[in-house]
Amino acid sequence: MDTKKLFVDNFDRLKNHRYTGDNFQQILSQPRAFWYGWGRYDKKKLPEKSIKRLLKRAGEDIVTLVLYNIPKRDLNHYSKGGASSFEEYKEYVDSFAKGIDRKCIVVVEPDALPHLLKMEGNDYELRSDCIRYAVETLIHTDATVYIDVGHPEWLTPNEISILLLQTYTDIAHGVSVNVSNFVDTDTCIDWALKVNHLTGGMNFIIDTSRNGAKTDTWLNPADAKIGSYPTLDTGVQFCDGFLWIKIPGESDGKSEGAPSAGKFFKSYAENLIK
Repeated sequence: MDTKKLFVDNFDRLKNHRYTGDNFQQILSQPRAFWYGWGRYDKKKLPEKSIKRLLKRAGEDIVTLVLYNIPKRDLNHYSKGGASSFEEYKEYVDSFAKGIDRKCIVVVEPDALPHLLKMEGNDYELRSDCIRYAVETLIHTDATVYIDVGHPEWLTPNEISILLLQTYTDIAHGVSVNVSNFVDTDTCIDWALKVNHLTGGMNFIIDTSRNGAKTDTWLNPADAKIGSYPTLDTGVQFCDGFLWIKIPGESDGKSEGAPSAGKFFKSYAENLIK
């Protein structure tokens, strides 16, 4: 991918993202990903028109889109939601793909592939069919497609490479690493290079939105810090980008006063900036 400018939005993405009198410019002035998927109680709208509007607004700048609508998303934990069947998921993916009419980055289903090791039977087959369909469909658009593989403290590179081969998702352009997590960039690079070797050359992107310090938990850690600013010029072989895929300041889930997953968490954002 050429290193055009990453898109920085200048509009209110969620009703609670901006606060009068508060300054979150260190977050808002950076390019951040756009997540697409149904919440537990959302009206089931299809994303084609929304994606087309967004990409048109971005012009030649590169937008990062996240497909996050897998059935039994997050194993029905903090970020539960998504499609209810393969047919419903297929319809959503087809609409998502139709919205892509210019170059962009797409991250396919954070955590969905690693979670396969906690699934069996029909659930395993459904999950495999869904992520395979998503990758097979999206690689025929103008997007550069990265299938998510979790982070270095979760599975081994060998386990990841086997899952990619078993699900036929190794046809993606690359893998995404550390999405919504806190593992430092150097560790992510070393781990992703091993995945690259085992898969015969899959490039990778790393979520650096909140990996600037070692944390004591994955759930809204008070000691988290912002990591490297987003760039497509990493200077690292096979690494296509350091990106803010998880939006800094958004909650990981309800815990000790934090709002539900995906909602902007004011005090958390302030801690990240400090």
